[in-house]
Order: sequence, then structure tokens, then C-alpha cells
Amino acid sequence: MEASAVVMITLVGGFAVLGILWKERDANIRYRKKANLIRSVFLGGSSDQKINDYLTKHKDLGILVPGDAEEPKGIGSTLKLMFFFLGLEILGLVVTFVYIWAKYYGYVPA
Repeated sequence: MEASAVVMITLVGGFAVLGILWKERDANIRYRKKANLIRSVFLGGSSDQKINDYLTKHKDLGILVPGDAEEPKGIGSTLKLMFFFLGLEILGLVVTFVYIWAKYYGYVPA
């Protein structure tokens, strides 16, 4: 039964990591929105061509100016992949936990 305790502790750790990643993403989105607001206030009305090029040619970095319809939201492809692998890990831990208890109660032959 010690094995089930180890699996449960690892399972709780997996859920904690998921929560940490989700909260970190929320914080990242808030930061990006604030940075875009500051950019738009100080640089949005600039007539300097270098600044306008910077603001319009780097949309892939999340740089937005007033009038852009996009807002930072959701999760990116890297985080989706991390959630997928953590989900697989958690699923494996749940299956392992069920197997340990099924074996303990004799549902799985030794």
C-alpha cells in the first residue's frame, strides 16, 4: 500500500504543476496586455517609420497597437503540448493507482 501513497503524492504533484502552468499563463497574458497598452499610449501615434515598422512587423511576438482586433488569450502550442503530456502522466498515475488497489483486493492475479 506504500506504492499507492507514492502514486497519490505524485498525482497531487502533477495537478499542482498543471495549476502552476495555468496561473503562469494567466499572468503572462496580463503582462502582455499591460505592455501593449503602454506601447499604444507612448508609441501608437508616432510618425517615426522605425517605430511604425516595429509595431506592425512583429505581430508574431504579440505586439499590438490600437485598432488591432487580436488580444493575447488562450494557450500557445507549447503549453498545449505540456498540458497533453501532463494529462497523459496523470492518466497513467490514475491507472496505476487503480491497478495497485485491484491487485491488493485480488482482482488481478499475482
